[in-house]
Amino acid sequence: MSFKRFITTSFSNQNIMKFKKTISFRPFDINNRIIYDKEPTIVFKDQKSLLNDTVLTSLEDGREELKIKMGRFTPGFDYENPHISSDIIQININNYSNKVDLYLNGKNPTFLRRKGELPNKIKNWEQLLGEQLEIRKPITLEDGDIVSFLGLNGTTSSIQFTIKEDEKELERKEEEEEDGNNNNNNNNNSNNNIYTDKRSNSIPSLSTTSISTTTSNTKKTKTSISNIDINKIQLKKHFEDPNSKNTGLSALIYYSNKPESFPDSVLYYDDKTVVVLDKYPKAKHHYLVIPRIEINTLDELTPSSIPMLEHMYDVANAIVNEIISKDNDHNNNLKKSDFKFGFHAIPSMKRLHLHIISNDYNSKYLKNNKHWNSFTTDFYIPFDNILNELKSNGKVKIDQIKYNSILSQKKECPICKLENKNLEILKDHYTNCLEKVKKI
Repeated sequence: MSFKRFITTSFSNQNIMKFKKTISFRPFDINNRIIYDKEPTIVFKDQKSLLNDTVLTSLEDGREELKIKMGRFTPGFDYENPHISSDIIQININNYSNKVDLYLNGKNPTFLRRKGELPNKIKNWEQLLGEQLEIRKPITLEDGDIVSFLGLNGTTSSIQFTIKEDEKELERKEEEEEDGNNNNNNNNNSNNNIYTDKRSNSIPSLSTTSISTTTSNTKKTKTSISNIDINKIQLKKHFEDPNSKNTGLSALIYYSNKPESFPDSVLYYDDKTVVVLDKYPKAKHHYLVIPRIEINTLDELTPSSIPMLEHMYDVANAIVNEIISKDNDHNNNLKKSDFKFGFHAIPSMKRLHLHIISNDYNSKYLKNNKHWNSFTTDFYIPFDNILNELKSNGKVKIDQIKYNSILSQKKECPICKLENKNLEILKDHYTNCLEKVKKI
Protein backbone atom coordinates (compact mmCIF):
# COMPACT_ATOMS: atom_id res chain seq x y z
CA MET A 1 0.00 0.00 0.00
CA SER A 2 1.41 3.38 -0.96
CA PHE A 3 0.78 6.61 0.88
CA LYS A 4 0.82 10.20 -0.30
CA ARG A 5 3.02 12.53 1.74
CA PHE A 6 1.17 15.54 3.13
CA ILE A 7 2.79 18.90 3.79
CA THR A 8 0.81 21.37 5.89
CA THR A 9 1.37 25.11 5.97
CA SER A 10 -0.08 27.63 8.40
CA PHE A 11 -2.82 30.14 7.64
CA SER A 12 -0.37 33.05 7.60
CA ASN A 13 1.56 31.43 4.75
CA GLN A 14 -1.54 30.63 2.74
CA ASN A 15 -1.14 30.74 -1.02
CA ILE A 16 -3.55 32.37 -3.44
CA MET A 17 -5.93 29.68 -4.61
CA LYS A 18 -7.25 29.34 -8.16
CA PHE A 19 -10.82 29.00 -6.81
CA LYS A 20 -12.53 32.33 -7.59
CA LYS A 21 -15.72 32.26 -5.56
CA THR A 22 -16.88 33.76 -2.29
CA ILE A 23 -18.16 31.36 0.38
CA SER A 24 -20.20 32.74 3.26
CA PHE A 25 -22.99 31.67 5.61
CA ARG A 26 -25.72 33.07 7.82
CA PRO A 27 -27.71 31.61 10.72
CA PHE A 28 -30.90 29.99 9.44
CA ASP A 29 -34.15 29.21 11.25
CA ILE A 30 -34.98 25.94 9.55
CA ASN A 31 -38.20 25.45 11.51
CA ASN A 32 -39.68 28.70 10.21
CA ARG A 33 -37.72 28.62 6.94
CA ILE A 34 -36.22 32.09 7.33
CA ILE A 35 -32.68 33.39 7.26
CA TYR A 36 -31.67 35.64 10.13
CA ASP A 37 -31.11 39.29 9.26
CA LYS A 38 -27.43 39.31 10.19
CA GLU A 39 -24.25 40.13 8.35
CA PRO A 40 -22.89 37.00 6.68
CA THR A 41 -19.72 35.35 7.92
CA ILE A 42 -17.31 35.29 4.98
CA VAL A 43 -15.32 32.09 4.89
CA PHE A 44 -13.43 32.44 1.62
CA LYS A 45 -13.01 35.48 -0.64
CA ASP A 46 -10.50 36.87 -3.14
CA GLN A 47 -8.96 33.40 -3.43
CA LYS A 48 -8.08 33.26 0.29
CA SER A 49 -9.59 31.92 3.49
CA LEU A 50 -10.76 34.55 5.97
CA LEU A 51 -10.93 32.17 8.93
CA ASN A 52 -7.94 31.49 11.16
CA ASP A 53 -8.41 27.74 11.52
CA THR A 54 -7.15 27.08 8.00
CA VAL A 55 -4.38 24.90 6.64
CA LEU A 56 -3.07 24.38 3.12
CA THR A 57 -2.26 20.78 2.33
CA SER A 58 -0.02 19.78 -0.57
CA LEU A 59 0.38 16.30 -2.06
CA GLU A 60 3.47 14.90 -3.69
CA ASP A 61 1.93 15.39 -7.11
CA GLY A 62 1.73 19.13 -6.48
CA ARG A 63 -2.00 19.40 -5.96
CA GLU A 64 -3.13 21.72 -3.18
CA GLU A 65 -6.19 21.68 -0.97
CA LEU A 66 -7.29 24.35 1.46
CA LYS A 67 -8.94 23.01 4.62
CA ILE A 68 -11.10 25.44 6.60
CA LYS A 69 -12.48 24.25 9.94
CA MET A 70 -15.60 25.79 11.46
CA GLY A 71 -17.49 25.27 14.67
CA ARG A 72 -18.89 26.64 17.88
CA PHE A 73 -16.55 29.64 18.15
CA THR A 74 -16.63 30.61 14.50
CA PRO A 75 -18.39 33.98 14.08
CA GLY A 76 -21.97 33.33 13.02
CA PHE A 77 -22.30 29.95 14.75
CA ASP A 78 -24.50 29.30 17.78
CA TYR A 79 -21.75 29.44 20.40
CA GLU A 80 -24.29 28.76 23.18
CA ASN A 81 -25.03 25.29 21.79
CA PRO A 82 -22.70 22.93 23.72
CA HIS A 83 -23.34 20.14 21.21
CA ILE A 84 -21.40 21.98 18.51
CA SER A 85 -17.67 21.32 18.81
CA SER A 86 -15.05 23.92 17.88
CA ASP A 87 -14.29 22.16 14.56
CA ILE A 88 -17.50 20.26 13.89
CA ILE A 89 -17.39 20.77 10.11
CA GLN A 90 -14.69 21.43 7.56
CA ILE A 91 -14.82 22.65 3.98
CA ASN A 92 -12.10 21.67 1.55
CA ILE A 93 -11.30 23.71 -1.56
CA ASN A 94 -9.26 21.87 -4.14
CA ASN A 95 -7.05 24.00 -6.36
CA TYR A 96 -7.71 21.77 -9.35
CA SER A 97 -11.48 21.58 -9.25
CA ASN A 98 -14.35 24.03 -9.09
CA LYS A 99 -16.16 22.43 -6.18
CA VAL A 100 -16.28 22.65 -2.40
CA ASP A 101 -16.36 19.51 -0.25
CA LEU A 102 -18.02 19.46 3.16
CA TYR A 103 -16.75 17.13 5.89
CA LEU A 104 -18.17 16.28 9.30
CA ASN A 105 -15.48 16.13 11.97
CA GLY A 106 -17.52 15.84 15.18
CA LYS A 107 -19.83 13.13 16.45
CA ASN A 108 -22.83 15.36 17.00
CA PRO A 109 -25.69 14.55 14.55
CA THR A 110 -25.31 16.93 11.63
CA PHE A 111 -27.54 17.19 8.56
CA LEU A 112 -27.51 18.71 5.08
CA ARG A 113 -30.61 20.04 3.36
CA ARG A 114 -30.21 21.02 -0.29
CA LYS A 115 -31.39 24.45 -1.38
CA GLY A 116 -35.02 24.60 -2.45
CA GLU A 117 -35.84 21.15 -1.09
CA LEU A 118 -37.55 22.13 2.18
CA PRO A 119 -40.80 20.13 2.32
CA ASN A 120 -44.10 21.88 2.94
CA LYS A 121 -45.32 19.16 5.27
CA ILE A 122 -43.11 17.21 7.65
CA LYS A 123 -43.79 14.33 10.02
CA ASN A 124 -40.51 14.30 11.92
CA TRP A 125 -37.25 16.21 12.24
CA GLU A 126 -35.44 13.80 9.92
CA GLN A 127 -37.66 14.96 7.05
CA LEU A 128 -36.97 18.58 7.94
CA LEU A 129 -33.21 18.44 8.41
CA GLY A 130 -32.38 16.32 5.37
CA GLU A 131 -29.50 13.91 4.88
CA GLN A 132 -27.42 13.01 7.93
CA LEU A 133 -23.71 13.43 7.33
CA GLU A 134 -21.21 10.67 8.01
CA ILE A 135 -17.96 11.43 9.77
CA ARG A 136 -15.10 12.18 7.35
CA LYS A 137 -17.18 11.31 4.30
CA PRO A 138 -17.08 14.23 1.85
CA ILE A 139 -20.19 15.65 0.25
CA THR A 140 -20.22 18.47 -2.31
CA LEU A 141 -21.39 21.75 -0.81
CA GLU A 142 -23.61 23.86 -3.09
CA ASP A 143 -24.97 27.39 -3.02
CA GLY A 144 -27.97 27.63 -0.68
CA ASP A 145 -27.29 24.40 1.23
CA ILE A 146 -28.45 24.35 4.85
CA VAL A 147 -26.36 22.58 7.49
CA SER A 148 -28.16 21.77 10.77
CA PHE A 149 -26.78 20.58 14.11
CA LEU A 150 -29.13 18.57 16.30
CA GLY A 151 -29.16 19.16 20.06
CA LEU A 152 -31.05 17.72 22.99
CA ASN A 153 -34.84 17.53 22.87
CA GLY A 154 -34.84 18.09 19.13
CA THR A 155 -33.39 21.60 19.27
CA THR A 156 -31.45 22.64 16.19
CA SER A 157 -28.92 25.23 15.11
CA SER A 158 -28.65 25.81 11.36
CA ILE A 159 -26.60 27.84 8.92
CA GLN A 160 -27.17 28.45 5.22
CA PHE A 161 -24.20 28.68 2.86
CA THR A 162 -23.86 31.02 -0.09
CA ILE A 163 -21.34 30.27 -2.84
CA LYS A 164 -21.09 33.01 -5.43
CA GLU A 165 -18.61 34.21 -8.02
CA ASP A 166 -16.22 36.82 -6.64
CA GLU A 167 -17.36 40.32 -7.62
CA LYS A 168 -14.23 40.91 -9.70
CA GLU A 169 -14.53 37.53 -11.41
CA LEU A 170 -18.25 38.00 -12.05
CA GLU A 171 -17.61 41.46 -13.47
CA ARG A 172 -14.86 40.04 -15.68
CA LYS A 173 -17.17 37.30 -16.99
CA GLU A 174 -20.00 39.76 -17.59
CA GLU A 175 -17.67 42.00 -19.53
CA GLU A 176 -16.41 39.05 -21.56
CA GLU A 177 -19.97 38.01 -22.29
CA GLU A 178 -20.95 41.53 -23.29
CA ASP A 179 -17.84 41.97 -25.40
CA GLY A 180 -18.50 38.63 -27.07
CA ASN A 181 -22.23 39.04 -27.54
CA ASN A 182 -22.27 42.79 -28.14
CA ASN A 183 -24.26 43.59 -31.23
CA ASN A 184 -24.55 40.00 -32.39
CA ASN A 185 -27.98 38.51 -32.87
CA ASN A 186 -26.66 35.23 -34.15
CA ASN A 187 -23.58 34.58 -36.18
CA ASN A 188 -25.05 31.31 -37.38
CA ASN A 189 -27.77 33.29 -39.12
CA SER A 190 -25.05 34.95 -41.17
CA ASN A 191 -23.07 31.80 -41.87
CA ASN A 192 -26.08 29.68 -42.73
CA ASN A 193 -27.84 32.48 -44.61
CA ILE A 194 -31.18 31.58 -43.03
CA TYR A 195 -32.79 34.96 -43.69
CA THR A 196 -35.05 35.04 -46.71
CA ASP A 197 -34.34 37.47 -49.52
CA LYS A 198 -37.44 39.42 -48.61
CA ARG A 199 -36.26 39.97 -45.05
CA SER A 200 -32.72 40.78 -46.07
CA ASN A 201 -33.99 43.48 -48.35
CA SER A 202 -35.93 45.12 -45.53
CA ILE A 203 -32.80 47.23 -45.00
CA PRO A 204 -32.03 49.13 -48.18
CA SER A 205 -28.46 48.90 -49.41
CA LEU A 206 -26.85 52.26 -50.05
CA SER A 207 -23.75 50.99 -51.79
CA THR A 208 -24.15 53.45 -54.65
CA THR A 209 -24.60 56.46 -52.40
CA SER A 210 -21.75 58.94 -52.42
CA ILE A 211 -21.10 61.52 -49.76
CA SER A 212 -19.25 64.81 -49.87
CA THR A 213 -17.17 66.04 -46.96
CA THR A 214 -15.30 69.21 -46.26
CA THR A 215 -12.25 69.37 -44.08
CA SER A 216 -11.23 72.27 -41.93
CA ASN A 217 -8.25 73.39 -39.90
CA THR A 218 -10.57 74.70 -37.20
CA LYS A 219 -11.15 72.80 -34.01
CA LYS A 220 -14.75 71.98 -34.87
CA THR A 221 -15.41 69.28 -37.45
CA LYS A 222 -17.27 70.45 -40.53
CA THR A 223 -19.25 67.90 -42.47
CA SER A 224 -21.97 67.63 -45.07
CA ILE A 225 -24.78 65.06 -44.95
CA SER A 226 -26.75 66.26 -47.93
CA ASN A 227 -26.10 63.05 -49.89
CA ILE A 228 -27.40 60.69 -47.19
CA ASP A 229 -30.98 59.67 -47.85
CA ILE A 230 -32.60 59.81 -44.42
CA ASN A 231 -35.57 57.86 -45.74
CA LYS A 232 -33.29 54.85 -45.86
CA ILE A 233 -32.49 55.10 -42.14
CA GLN A 234 -34.61 52.64 -40.19
CA LEU A 235 -34.69 53.45 -36.50
CA LYS A 236 -35.18 50.51 -34.16
CA LYS A 237 -35.63 50.00 -30.46
CA HIS A 238 -33.08 48.17 -28.35
CA PHE A 239 -34.13 44.63 -27.61
CA GLU A 240 -32.92 41.48 -25.88
CA ASP A 241 -32.38 38.39 -27.97
CA PRO A 242 -32.22 35.25 -25.77
CA ASN A 243 -31.09 33.20 -28.76
CA SER A 244 -28.02 35.27 -29.54
CA LYS A 245 -24.72 33.43 -29.46
CA ASN A 246 -21.25 34.45 -28.40
CA THR A 247 -18.91 35.08 -31.31
CA GLY A 248 -16.12 36.57 -29.23
CA LEU A 249 -14.36 39.85 -29.79
CA SER A 250 -14.98 39.69 -33.53
CA ALA A 251 -18.78 40.05 -33.37
CA LEU A 252 -18.82 43.46 -35.08
CA ILE A 253 -16.97 42.08 -38.09
CA TYR A 254 -20.01 40.00 -39.03
CA TYR A 255 -22.12 43.15 -39.26
CA SER A 256 -19.48 44.83 -41.35
CA ASN A 257 -19.14 41.91 -43.75
CA LYS A 258 -22.81 41.12 -44.23
CA PRO A 259 -25.14 43.75 -42.73
CA GLU A 260 -28.13 42.61 -44.78
CA SER A 261 -28.24 39.42 -42.70
CA PHE A 262 -29.05 41.33 -39.50
CA PRO A 263 -32.21 43.35 -40.21
CA ASP A 264 -33.27 43.47 -36.56
CA SER A 265 -30.10 45.24 -35.46
CA VAL A 266 -28.87 47.26 -38.43
CA LEU A 267 -30.23 50.81 -38.76
CA TYR A 268 -28.30 51.77 -41.87
CA TYR A 269 -25.48 50.62 -44.09
CA ASP A 270 -23.65 51.71 -47.20
CA ASP A 271 -20.40 50.73 -48.87
CA LYS A 272 -18.33 52.45 -46.16
CA THR A 273 -20.18 52.02 -42.85
CA VAL A 274 -22.76 50.02 -40.92
CA VAL A 275 -24.82 51.40 -38.02
CA VAL A 276 -26.14 48.94 -35.46
CA LEU A 277 -27.92 48.89 -32.13
CA ASP A 278 -25.60 48.34 -29.21
CA LYS A 279 -26.80 45.06 -27.75
CA TYR A 280 -26.00 46.21 -24.21
CA PRO A 281 -26.93 49.92 -24.44
CA LYS A 282 -25.48 52.10 -21.71
CA ALA A 283 -28.10 54.81 -22.26
CA LYS A 284 -31.56 55.29 -23.74
CA HIS A 285 -29.95 55.75 -27.16
CA HIS A 286 -26.76 53.85 -27.94
CA TYR A 287 -25.62 52.92 -31.44
CA LEU A 288 -22.36 51.95 -33.10
CA VAL A 289 -21.00 53.16 -36.43
CA ILE A 290 -18.68 50.50 -37.83
CA PRO A 291 -16.31 51.02 -40.77
CA ARG A 292 -16.33 48.35 -43.47
CA ILE A 293 -12.57 48.21 -43.71
CA GLU A 294 -10.29 46.28 -41.39
CA ILE A 295 -9.10 48.61 -38.66
CA ASN A 296 -9.29 47.75 -34.98
CA THR A 297 -7.64 50.44 -32.83
CA LEU A 298 -7.16 54.19 -32.82
CA ASP A 299 -3.40 53.95 -33.20
CA GLU A 300 -3.91 52.15 -36.52
CA LEU A 301 -5.43 55.30 -38.01
CA THR A 302 -3.41 57.14 -40.66
CA PRO A 303 -4.06 60.29 -42.70
CA SER A 304 -5.64 58.07 -45.33
CA SER A 305 -8.30 57.20 -42.70
CA ILE A 306 -9.60 60.77 -42.54
CA PRO A 307 -12.25 60.42 -45.29
CA MET A 308 -13.54 57.25 -43.62
CA LEU A 309 -13.77 59.00 -40.22
CA GLU A 310 -15.58 61.99 -41.69
CA HIS A 311 -18.05 59.69 -43.38
CA MET A 312 -18.65 57.89 -40.09
CA TYR A 313 -19.36 61.26 -38.50
CA ASP A 314 -21.75 62.25 -41.30
CA VAL A 315 -23.69 59.02 -40.92
CA ALA A 316 -23.81 59.40 -37.13
CA ASN A 317 -25.06 62.95 -37.55
CA ALA A 318 -27.83 61.80 -39.90
CA ILE A 319 -28.87 59.08 -37.45
CA VAL A 320 -29.13 61.58 -34.58
CA ASN A 321 -31.08 64.04 -36.71
CA GLU A 322 -33.58 61.31 -37.48
CA ILE A 323 -33.79 60.25 -33.82
CA ILE A 324 -34.43 63.82 -32.71
CA SER A 325 -37.08 64.28 -35.38
CA LYS A 326 -38.92 61.09 -34.42
CA ASP A 327 -38.53 61.49 -30.64
CA ASN A 328 -39.66 65.08 -30.63
CA ASP A 329 -42.86 63.98 -32.30
CA HIS A 330 -43.54 62.50 -28.86
CA ASN A 331 -42.57 65.72 -27.02
CA ASN A 332 -39.28 64.34 -25.68
CA ASN A 333 -37.47 67.60 -26.55
CA LEU A 334 -34.20 65.94 -27.54
CA LYS A 335 -31.37 68.15 -28.75
CA LYS A 336 -28.06 67.58 -30.49
CA SER A 337 -26.33 68.44 -27.21
CA ASP A 338 -27.98 65.39 -25.63
CA PHE A 339 -25.76 63.09 -27.73
CA LYS A 340 -22.05 62.32 -27.69
CA PHE A 341 -19.99 60.97 -30.59
CA GLY A 342 -16.79 59.33 -29.50
CA PHE A 343 -14.41 56.40 -29.31
CA HIS A 344 -13.19 54.32 -26.39
CA ALA A 345 -9.47 54.87 -26.01
CA ILE A 346 -9.01 51.11 -25.87
CA PRO A 347 -11.84 49.43 -27.83
CA SER A 348 -13.33 46.33 -26.25
CA MET A 349 -13.96 44.62 -29.59
CA LYS A 350 -12.28 44.13 -32.93
CA ARG A 351 -13.26 46.59 -35.62
CA LEU A 352 -12.97 50.17 -34.49
CA HIS A 353 -16.39 51.70 -33.86
CA LEU A 354 -17.80 55.15 -33.18
CA HIS A 355 -20.29 55.35 -30.31
CA ILE A 356 -23.45 57.41 -30.66
CA ILE A 357 -24.78 57.67 -27.11
CA SER A 358 -27.29 59.90 -25.35
CA ASN A 359 -25.97 61.46 -22.17
CA ASP A 360 -28.68 60.17 -19.83
CA TYR A 361 -26.77 56.92 -19.01
CA ASN A 362 -30.12 55.49 -18.04
CA SER A 363 -29.72 51.76 -18.61
CA LYS A 364 -29.82 48.54 -16.65
CA TYR A 365 -26.74 47.44 -18.57
CA LEU A 366 -24.64 50.21 -17.06
CA LYS A 367 -23.86 48.35 -13.88
CA ASN A 368 -20.22 48.58 -12.82
CA ASN A 369 -17.23 50.91 -12.53
CA LYS A 370 -15.84 50.01 -15.93
CA HIS A 371 -19.13 50.76 -17.67
CA TRP A 372 -19.49 54.11 -15.92
CA ASN A 373 -15.91 55.25 -16.41
CA SER A 374 -15.80 54.18 -20.04
CA PHE A 375 -18.38 56.84 -20.93
CA THR A 376 -18.07 59.57 -18.27
CA THR A 377 -14.28 60.09 -18.20
CA ASP A 378 -11.46 60.88 -20.61
CA PHE A 379 -11.49 57.20 -21.58
CA TYR A 380 -14.31 58.23 -23.91
CA ILE A 381 -12.56 60.41 -26.49
CA PRO A 382 -14.75 62.85 -28.48
CA PHE A 383 -14.73 62.39 -32.23
CA ASP A 384 -13.34 65.89 -32.86
CA ASN A 385 -10.31 65.17 -30.67
CA ILE A 386 -9.40 62.09 -32.67
CA LEU A 387 -9.90 63.74 -36.05
CA ASN A 388 -7.96 66.88 -35.13
CA GLU A 389 -5.05 64.90 -33.69
CA LEU A 390 -4.90 62.75 -36.80
CA LYS A 391 -4.88 65.83 -39.04
CA SER A 392 -2.24 67.58 -36.94
CA ASN A 393 0.11 64.71 -36.15
CA GLY A 394 -0.65 62.12 -38.80
CA LYS A 395 -1.46 59.56 -36.10
CA VAL A 396 -3.32 59.07 -32.83
CA LYS A 397 -1.23 58.19 -29.79
CA ILE A 398 -2.90 56.11 -27.05
CA ASP A 399 -1.22 55.76 -23.66
CA GLN A 400 -2.37 52.32 -22.55
CA ILE A 401 -1.25 52.76 -18.93
CA LYS A 402 -2.96 56.13 -18.63
CA TYR A 403 -6.29 54.99 -20.02
CA ASN A 404 -6.36 51.71 -18.13
CA SER A 405 -5.83 53.65 -14.90
CA ILE A 406 -8.70 55.98 -15.82
CA LEU A 407 -10.94 52.99 -16.38
CA SER A 408 -10.22 51.65 -12.89
CA GLN A 409 -10.46 54.95 -11.00
CA LYS A 410 -13.22 55.79 -8.54
CA LYS A 411 -16.49 56.66 -10.20
CA GLU A 412 -17.82 60.19 -9.91
CA CYS A 413 -20.47 62.47 -11.33
CA PRO A 414 -19.05 63.92 -14.57
CA ILE A 415 -20.79 67.24 -13.85
CA CYS A 416 -20.08 68.07 -10.20
CA LYS A 417 -17.34 65.44 -9.57
CA LEU A 418 -19.12 63.99 -6.52
CA GLU A 419 -17.84 60.49 -5.75
CA ASN A 420 -20.13 57.68 -4.68
CA LYS A 421 -19.37 53.98 -4.38
CA ASN A 422 -23.01 53.04 -4.98
CA LEU A 423 -23.58 53.20 -8.73
CA GLU A 424 -27.38 53.39 -8.56
CA ILE A 425 -27.21 56.33 -6.18
CA LEU A 426 -24.62 57.97 -8.41
CA LYS A 427 -26.80 57.48 -11.48
CA ASP A 428 -29.75 59.13 -9.71
CA HIS A 429 -27.53 61.98 -8.57
CA TYR A 430 -26.19 62.48 -12.09
CA THR A 431 -29.73 62.57 -13.51
CA ASN A 432 -30.58 65.40 -11.11
CA CYS A 433 -27.37 67.24 -11.99
CA LEU A 434 -28.11 66.88 -15.69
CA GLU A 435 -31.61 68.28 -15.29
CA LYS A 436 -30.23 71.33 -13.48
CA VAL A 437 -27.70 71.94 -16.23
CA LYS A 438 -30.39 71.72 -18.91
CA LYS A 439 -32.45 74.37 -17.12
CA ILE A 440 -29.59 76.88 -17.13
